[in-house]
Amino acid sequence: SLSWIDTMIGGMKPASIFSIPSDLGAQERLQRRHMLARLGLASLVMMQVMMFAFPGYLRASYADAETVDTLDTAIIVMNWCSLLLTVPVLLYCAWPIWRGFLGRDPHDPHQQSMNWPIGLGIVVAFVPSAIATFRQSGEVYFESIAMFVAFVLTARYLAHAARQSAGAAVDQRFDQEIRLLAKRAD
Repeated sequence: SLSWIDTMIGGMKPASIFSIPSDLGAQERLQRRHMLARLGLASLVMMQVMMFAFPGYLRASYADAETVDTLDTAIIVMNWCSLLLTVPVLLYCAWPIWRGFLGRDPHDPHQQSMNWPIGLGIVVAFVPSAIATFRQSGEVYFESIAMFVAFVLTARYLAHAARQSAGAAVDQRFDQEIRLLAKRAD
């Protein structure tokens, strides 16, 4: 039946998902600001770490030993810079992911099932990259980690903003559909 789609569309307000609804409470406004701050920091770090990764891409195209030695030194320095910039992304920006990865996230019930593969992917990329940085040899994936966190936070922010803009009617209907699907799955 498509009646739930009509209900959902009827509950939506004609506004941009980026505009903050006037009936939004103080706690929801604060949560939205925190999400935007995490997204902004992750995006800035992502761009910077991607620039630090650039010397690694150039290494294979040079043949003379002096240039390769200079690039090797630059790569080591850039890997350390990338590691230092990626740590705040993991500790602050990805905090909602870790909260859902380690336990139930009361602020984001809709994303519960995705936190495990996302968190696992981040750990699997970060640990070998940190080891390679300390050993000063091997591939690092700090730019991939920062990019992945930034993209996940972007998607979650847009979904959160859309839910807030659509109002409580859509959220209630979404929760009803999840409960119905969970009953059918059992």
